[in-house]
Amino acid sequence: MRVILQWLLVLVIAAALATWVAWLVRDDLVAAGLLPEPPPDEVGFPAQPLPPLEPEVPDSDGSDSAVPDWDVTGTSAVLQGAVTETGQPPLEAGQTGAYAETLDCVVAGPFNDRDGAVDAVERLRAAGAKADIEEQTVDAEPYYLVYVEPAVSRDEARRTLLALQSQGVDDVAVIRTGERVNGVSVGRFTSHEFANARLERISALGYEMNLLAIDRDQTVYRLRVHNAAADLLAHLPYVVCDEG
Repeated sequence: MRVILQWLLVLVIAAALATWVAWLVRDDLVAAGLLPEPPPDEVGFPAQPLPPLEPEVPDSDGSDSAVPDWDVTGTSAVLQGAVTETGQPPLEAGQTGAYAETLDCVVAGPFNDRDGAVDAVERLRAAGAKADIEEQTVDAEPYYLVYVEPAVSRDEARRTLLALQSQGVDDVAVIRTGERVNGVSVGRFTSHEFANARLERISALGYEMNLLAIDRDQTVYRLRVHNAAADLLAHLPYVVCDEG
């Protein structure tokens, strides 16, 4: 048994030596045709996605004129040909833009209060336009005076006023001057419908009533604007200046 094991050990050592020698001279053995050529080494690289293809946008005649140009100024890019909801090219804050319509002279407004007009002028001037405020007096909607017919004396007018108050009527006052002196006012209204409703309510209490429409003036403020981009006035009604 020992002899068999000794021979097996010798065979294993001999095979190992043969393999080592063959590895040392493998190039010679391949060149002599005794060994086949080894397969090429394989190197594994992770799969890389291909970049997306840029779509082409040809014009109807096959040219590329349908693709908009880019006008780059500084660090910002503005797409030429793009328009806002008002039909004008987009503007950066405080700029008029090369593609905005410029209005030589327009009158914008009116504003019912001067503060609103001043605020608009400041914004227009900050954007490079010339703007000034023009004050104007216009006819306004009349208001309606509802009143009890004048009494023969001031004392009687006061008694009427106290009687109305005792019946739950508020906003009453004795008229002290004018054609309706010693009458008792029961309210002024900008709505004819509301004024007529008030008249009917007081008449139902047994008083002789009247309703008078009084004309009135109102001061409004308009802006005369020169050299402004149309987009700057998109939120305001305006008309072109009268050249005459």
